Amino acid sequence: MKKIMFVVIGLWLIAGYGVPTEGRKTSRDARESFSRHFEDKWITVKMALPNASDGLNIVDGRVDEEGLEALIKKHGLAAKAGDELRITKVKVKDRHIEFRFDKDARINILFDRPVTDADLDIDQINEWLSPVIDTTATKKESLSDKLKLN
Repeated sequence: MKKIMFVVIGLWLIAGYGVPTEGRKTSRDARESFSRHFEDKWITVKMALPNASDGLNIVDGRVDEEGLEALIKKHGLAAKAGDELRITKVKVKDRHIEFRFDKDARINILFDRPVTDADLDIDQINEWLSPVIDTTATKKESLSDKLKLN
């Protein structure tokens, strides 16, 4: 009887039931859906973005302004406030989410732990991005999304 119970519990855990999703890495479907939501949208820049492969970092929901100044000083500008850029690629990596724009601008949202499906919350990401870019086009139901449905 104990052996059967261990097998049932083992199968239950393997199937993912009863296991908290916190601490799990992101699923491929969640990453792809999240990336598709943001990619190919046009945004307006609110603050200068460096012309550096590192890009601007958002740590704990705050813009790393010291790092930003150093990158701009070292590499120059990719975009200035008021410029319009297209989000060309969004990559969900182990501990950060990378947003790539045309003109070689990048924004990274850094986490102190592995990124999970729960972290791919569009409203929360937009809140963190809002000091840097106008997030009107990246809201859950942007105008371009509505037009695609019609």
